[in-house]
Amino acid sequence: GIPQATATVFNDAPTIQPTKKSISAKDNKSLGQAQIRFSHSAHNCVIKRIAEDELMGIIRRPDSTVPGILEQAVVDIALPDNEDSVARINGYVHQLICAEETIDSRFINITIRFVDDDPKKIAFLNEFMSQH
Repeated sequence: GIPQATATVFNDAPTIQPTKKSISAKDNKSLGQAQIRFSHSAHNCVIKRIAEDELMGIIRRPDSTVPGILEQAVVDIALPDNEDSVARINGYVHQLICAEETIDSRFINITIRFVDDDPKKIAFLNEFMSQH
């Protein structure tokens, strides 16, 4: 079995709370595109799911450094009907998963958790979701 000390650590781990309002792409389609900027690079991202507190998408595997877990990120996202209206939302890399079952995977599924609590940015995300 699991040693008691290990079980205690797991029992103290925070539980994952369900996210707030969200929308997901249907039938292998996307909700649009965003740009995710890191300190060392920027990547175009196909949005598969978005909520007030996170974005799940797909990026092309970079030739250089792959973003790391907990790395700070800024997500630039525009409204579908107004490309000039862009929100820059601060977050961090929560999850990275190869999109293909091979070491040479060309794409990475990425989850960015938002840390911004600016009401204007949350309103922007709600407007983005309402347009899909």
